[in-house]
Amino acid sequence: MRRKPFVGIVLLIIAAFLAMAGCAGVSREEASMTFAAPDGSDEARVLTIANDYRRVLGLPPFSLHRQLSSAAQAHAAYLSGLNAKQRDAAVSAHRETKGVEGYTGETLGDRAEFFGYSGAVAEGVARGDFLPEHAIIALFDAPYHRLEFVNPNYTDIGFGIRGDARVTVINYGSKQPLANETVVVYPYPGQRDVGTSWHVRETPNPLATFGIDDAIVGYPISVSVGSSRVRELRFIAASLRLDGREIPFFAVHAGNDRESKGNIFLIPQKPLQPGGTYEVTVEADKVYGDEKAERFRQIWRFTTQRDLEIKHAILDNYEGVDFVLFEPAVNSIPDLEYTLDKDGRRVRTKSAFKKSITYRLDAAVLPEGDYRLHVASRMLGQEKDYRLRLATINGKRAVFLE
Repeated sequence: MRRKPFVGIVLLIIAAFLAMAGCAGVSREEASMTFAAPDGSDEARVLTIANDYRRVLGLPPFSLHRQLSSAAQAHAAYLSGLNAKQRDAAVSAHRETKGVEGYTGETLGDRAEFFGYSGAVAEGVARGDFLPEHAIIALFDAPYHRLEFVNPNYTDIGFGIRGDARVTVINYGSKQPLANETVVVYPYPGQRDVGTSWHVRETPNPLATFGIDDAIVGYPISVSVGSSRVRELRFIAASLRLDGREIPFFAVHAGNDRESKGNIFLIPQKPLQPGGTYEVTVEADKVYGDEKAERFRQIWRFTTQRDLEIKHAILDNYEGVDFVLFEPAVNSIPDLEYTLDKDGRRVRTKSAFKKSITYRLDAAVLPEGDYRLHVASRMLGQEKDYRLRLATINGKRAVFLE
């Protein structure tokens, strides 16, 4: 029996819709629109991950917003309800078709307005067989989808999560003009345990100009400005060095990519070396609407992860079949391979870069007990064994690494 794994995700481009709000303050009614997600809920977990990224970058945290959450939940339900024919006919996962069940607005701007949100808005959509936490990480690793996470101007956020259909929708918003022109780089200066690689499966594809798709490259480096005052970042020059050696990369910017405006991506042509300290230099112009240009040059270093380590495992069930998701301690690992054995018999396997997991078990449901988990990454040059236990705790089946 075969199914698509977590790494076989589909990522869809952020569709930004600007509707500027001119008021400078926040009313009492507007303040009541923010809320705290229940502890342990999907929303609470993904908000924590999103704000962890914001915290290390020194950016203001996101606050859950009721209207954006309602819009995201409605759109997630709409996407979940589409049949195969409707999905094939859809122009974009960010657009809805009038007359289809669940319709609340053709564009993100229409849907935000329908639920009462007025301001600058943007959207990210992830679809595939993974948990909401994995969706957030996968969206952040994909350079186009990272941009809204690291935009200091967006402080409102809403999530629409349909675990049964493997759909996660994120709506970002700001009631204020997008005036903050801070240049944000990621990986950030001094960051450690940075991922070494990325699987190119984002739509739109940032490497389409170079004819690269569905391939493993180095972890994307992003330089971005999220202000509506800046028309584009004009690329001047860049370099990536390891121990003084020049590392070849693809430079994606407004000069060669129509999707790029306020961003520059440096995507290494090959996976980065584990445990290596890289130096990045970027020189570019902030170009304003009146053609005024302001040049900046930034130099920083980051260090890639060295060790392969699994933080925890998650038991999921899809259409009556058990499968196990493994979360690395530091980053997603595109070439992660694993085998799961019980009593000397192999019951689950996943090979690197394959679009399916092959299940080898007479019964679709994994029995309780102890398993041997073997994980490996050729890129990190490491492999490890773990003991995994499947048990029922408080009426819920779960897996635990020991």
